[in-house]
Amino acid sequence: MKPFHQRLDFESREDITYEQMIICLFTCSEVMTVVDSFSMENEFDLEKFACKQWIEANDEMIEHLSEFFSMFSNPTRLRILLLLSKKEMCVGKIAEILRMDQSAVSAQLKVLRHLNLVKAKRHGRYMRYKLNNKHVKNVLREGFKYVLKISQ
Repeated sequence: MKPFHQRLDFESREDITYEQMIICLFTCSEVMTVVDSFSMENEFDLEKFACKQWIEANDEMIEHLSEFFSMFSNPTRLRILLLLSKKEMCVGKIAEILRMDQSAVSAQLKVLRHLNLVKAKRHGRYMRYKLNNKHVKNVLREGFKYVLKISQ
C-alpha cells in the first residue's frame, strides 16, 4: 500500500495542509500513523475546524470524536486508563487494584481496545495492556488540569 501522502497525490507529507489531512483522516487506515507524524502539540489549530462548512462536511469525524470522548465518561474505564498511564499491567493486577472481577475488567479493556486507546501484548500466559500512544495520556492530563482548575 502506498504511503498516505502518495495516495493523495502529494509529493511529501510537508505538502499536506491540516485541513486536507483532517478531511482525509477517517477514510484512511493509517489514522494514528499520520496524526503521530505531525507535531500536533505545537502546530494544531483547532479554530480551523470551527466553521459551519467543515462541521457539516465531516459528520463521520464528529461521530468518531464523540465516541472517543465517551470512553472517558465511564468511571471504571477512566480508572483503568489512569492505571495504564503509569505502566503496563495484566488484567489480574488491574482487577486486584480496582477490587473488581477479572471478567468485568476484561470487558472494559475490550471497549478501550476497540477504539485503540489501549493495546495488548502477550507475555507467556498473560496479556499485558498499556496505553496505545501519548495522545491518550495527554487527554487524561488535560482533563485533570481542567477539573483541578474549575474546582478551585
